[in-house]
Amino acid sequence: MKNGFVSFPVGMNEIIKFLVEKGWIVSIFNIEENELYNPINYLVNKEIYKTQYVLSIDTNIFSYIVNAYKENVSIQEHRIAIALVVFCQFAEIKIEVSLPVYEKIKFDKVLMNKSLIELDLFCRIDHSPKQETLINFALGRRDNFIINGKKDVSNSVETMIDWHNKYTKLEEWESTYLIILKLVELSLLKESNKQKFSFFMDWLYRDFRYSMVGIFYAFLMFSYSRKKGMMKYKPLASPEKKREQVKNMTWDLYFMIKYYRRIENKDINEEFLLASNDNVVKFLMKSLIDVNNSGDMNNIKKYLLPKDYELLEIYDKTLSRTDKRCYQSESWTYDYMDRLITHYEEILLI
Repeated sequence: MKNGFVSFPVGMNEIIKFLVEKGWIVSIFNIEENELYNPINYLVNKEIYKTQYVLSIDTNIFSYIVNAYKENVSIQEHRIAIALVVFCQFAEIKIEVSLPVYEKIKFDKVLMNKSLIELDLFCRIDHSPKQETLINFALGRRDNFIINGKKDVSNSVETMIDWHNKYTKLEEWESTYLIILKLVELSLLKESNKQKFSFFMDWLYRDFRYSMVGIFYAFLMFSYSRKKGMMKYKPLASPEKKREQVKNMTWDLYFMIKYYRRIENKDINEEFLLASNDNVVKFLMKSLIDVNNSGDMNNIKKYLLPKDYELLEIYDKTLSRTDKRCYQSESWTYDYMDRLITHYEEILLI
């Protein structure tokens, strides 16, 4: 960008229209949807205010990007994902892929090599020297594109290897997993939505700890406004399949929690975006951000039906409690959390 003038590459306007139509991006900005996909906004803010933009993508989109190059037959999602890469390249938005890679590795040495190969490939796609081939692929004008065969991307791979060697678990992963296990267990009860939500809030207060994103998730899970696809767990599935279903729900919630943490703790010159093709994740994050920006939980009412408003009374009543909590006692240990996880796994995953 020079002297306030930006020249779009051939096809960029079509790329932008394509992405607006698909609507994968979620942000904390209170702007019109079209403006969210205007690269000039990002370039101007970066030049004038030194704003650094980072886009967190989910595992589906990460897979679409790398498979767009790996697979012989391209599907629509491959082209959308590459359009997103092109947009971020032009708007100078960094794409953050650590969470998708963590999910693919799953702390499994066998899966690690495959995941690191995909990370290497992503970096080479993201730094393609022939952007026009990405644009034409995204717009369906060709069925392949050129990646960067020379760029040294070893730093990204080595960082991931160091992380894997240093840690055996992700921060907050187990607590997120436990929240999902509890939500699944409660969803199976033959009780009203109100009672299920009441049980969940009581459990968070008495036996666990508060999670703002977890509470928001429960608000919509146990409401008449629940979105199709929130509950992936199928009671009649095999134990292996049920474990996979619960883990998928956990990754969805974990992805949202980590994004929420980022926007809460960002530096003054940082801005974080999120991209997902999961309608449930997008809806939850948009509504969560909206309510959080308002500073008033009562604004969740716009995402609920009037008969769900009683859930807010339960929420307020729980926050006013002053009786003893396990979270504030000596009983609150890693062993305690492990016992809770084992308890719910024995109920749900057999």
